[in-house]
Amino acid sequence: MSSCGETYTMAPATGTLSGEFVRPGTRIYALFQFVGDDIQRLALRISLADIDEQFEKVIHKSLVFILRYLAKFEDHRKKLLGDVTRRLKCRPAIQIPVHELFVAYNDPECSTYLTNFSHMYIRMGYPRMPLLEQIRLLPVFLLHLTLPVIGHVTVDNCSRREMELHELPVQRRFISEFYSLVLLLPYRFERLIRFDSNDATIPDGFNAYDYSRVAHDRFSMIHSAEDLEKFKVAVVNFFSRGFFPADESILPLLFANADTRHSVVSASDRQLHILDRLVDWEDEALLTHIFDWFLGRRREFDPKVSLPPRWNAFQPKTLSELNHSKPYSSAY
Repeated sequence: MSSCGETYTMAPATGTLSGEFVRPGTRIYALFQFVGDDIQRLALRISLADIDEQFEKVIHKSLVFILRYLAKFEDHRKKLLGDVTRRLKCRPAIQIPVHELFVAYNDPECSTYLTNFSHMYIRMGYPRMPLLEQIRLLPVFLLHLTLPVIGHVTVDNCSRREMELHELPVQRRFISEFYSLVLLLPYRFERLIRFDSNDATIPDGFNAYDYSRVAHDRFSMIHSAEDLEKFKVAVVNFFSRGFFPADESILPLLFANADTRHSVVSASDRQLHILDRLVDWEDEALLTHIFDWFLGRRREFDPKVSLPPRWNAFQPKTLSELNHSKPYSSAY
């Protein structure tokens, strides 16, 4: 047998390896033997991986290859990955190749099968990563998976160096927008799968797409009002630690300061007072950005709601802050 470090190529299925090499009681090799030589060798290595370290080494090097290969074999997929998935679920300390899966997930030419399974293993693997590696992936990752992490991101030099957010303005914008949606999400929310039907009730200030980003039943990490409150406090702490410029941190903290729960409001109070003195309230770009959120993000093609439109709690708070701005005060 060749080493685990060899490079695999997609070879046609030309035969099977002898079953006598497989330990009694192992099923995974027998399931893989009809697919192809490369997969057979991987299946044999997985079956013979008696200890977690061996299993982790094979999975780390080969999981994405297996997923790409099995995209061609629809009849075998469920059986072939079943044993691998069950073993990973039973061994929470085993590391999964999250970065490689994320690259595959973002490949515009990947199949729906590869996208779905990459997402599943990313969700399984990201919480297992060391905290520093989770922090390193924050600027580019599936943001809903980062909610349990951001409350633990400290202001030490290591975290700043690993994220390098000061050099990533586009990523900062996406991160800020997503976390702002979390802060604006009402505590009485409904997890949905379809957000474009007339039965879907979209909260004030949201559009269907924004709502799906934070409340999708398959992907969202927010399962309850208690989860939401905890994540909101974590988001506030994240924006209070200087990873973002003052003019980019002020808006999420305004959202938090208008929240209905004391823990979120009190977490934002001190930093909001500090940023209030640092922000240039005459900056046209900042005012435009605030007004974009102030007016809400509903779109004409979003589902109609039966409830009349209401001002959310953020809007009166924003009005009081905008009184600092001479352009706004003179106009209104």
